[in-house]
Amino acid sequence: SLSEQLLGSASTYVLAHAKCPVLLAHNKKEGPYRRILVPADGSEESLKAVRYAVEFAKADGASVTVFHVANMRDLIAEETALDQKKHGLEDLTDRLRQSADRVFALCKAAIADHKGGVDIHFVANIGRPGPTILKKAEKDGSDLLIMGSRGRSGLASILLGSVSRYITTHSGLPVMIVK
Repeated sequence: SLSEQLLGSASTYVLAHAKCPVLLAHNKKEGPYRRILVPADGSEESLKAVRYAVEFAKADGASVTVFHVANMRDLIAEETALDQKKHGLEDLTDRLRQSADRVFALCKAAIADHKGGVDIHFVANIGRPGPTILKKAEKDGSDLLIMGSRGRSGLASILLGSVSRYITTHSGLPVMIVK
């Protein structure tokens, strides 16, 4: 299958059947993780990933960046009749802010009792999620990505959502997939 070609049959099997998070790493870990990037879309799996990231950060003394990427198409699709009266970039920026505020509120609630002194940043951007996440990881010098296997648009029958599949295929970083 295509996913086997991308990940290898053993990795594919483990990802499909493991009841725990799976860490896909190209090399062995050299020292503690310092900068953890967590893509978040507000789905239950992404909130779980944020909780895992905070626990990892505590153990390694790392910082966590929760990164929300709003797809332009989704922002436009969420238009209401009232929004249609407004046009231009300012409107999209407002919508990005609203979308990010919603997701970040869910993330903050999910880790309210677990933060324990972890340095956490919340950042949002507009773009194609896969490439935008990898650019952010590179720019920040992230050394670990932790994400859900599927986001809001994922189907339960699909092994990996399109964004997770893109990240695991194109990232040279260790990627932890949380289910």
